Amino acid sequence: MALGMDPNFADLDKRTPLHHLVFHSANLDGSPQLCRLLLERQAKVNALDKYERSPIFYCFTDIEGTHSPAEPL
Repeated sequence: MALGMDPNFADLDKRTPLHHLVFHSANLDGSPQLCRLLLERQAKVNALDKYERSPIFYCFTDIEGTHSPAEPL
């Protein structure tokens, strides 16, 4: 990643950039490319947030009724 950023850096809710990307993918036009970039940089697909949910969980779950499940790469 640019400037040596850690693709697995977690926020206060223990969510990584991959968690945020898939959770907000409906609002991001370049989400497939960003997802691929994070995965190429060793983003952990099984990282768990404070609710014990992985990024993959958010790909297929519409928690707030605001987005569609992620499209395949």
